[in-house]
Amino acid sequence: TLEYEVCAYPSPGEVMAGMALRPRRDRMDLVITDIEMPMVSGLELADRLMREGFDPANIAVMSGYWIPCSWEMAGEMGVKRLVKPFRIDALTGWIDTRRGRAGGECLILDREG
Repeated sequence: TLEYEVCAYPSPGEVMAGMALRPRRDRMDLVITDIEMPMVSGLELADRLMREGFDPANIAVMSGYWIPCSWEMAGEMGVKRLVKPFRIDALTGWIDTRRGRAGGECLILDREG
């Protein structure tokens, strides 16, 4: 069983600050975020992370109410799209596909803070 260290950040700005403070070898491997968050959307966060060199295939964005343009944008970005409610195996299955491509750390963002 592969274990993950989970880091939760209350806001997208803190994610970016957290990335800047981590040594390159300890950077986040997976990002799981909601599309609705304070200040920026999950897609905007994904875009910021990608501009910093983060692999879009290691980003999952979830929503209970995707609108067509956001769904398409997420697909074009190459991030994993999850529709809430989803079965936990949809998430763990995606994490398993990233095994070997992502090390041993997983970041989960909670829009509730």
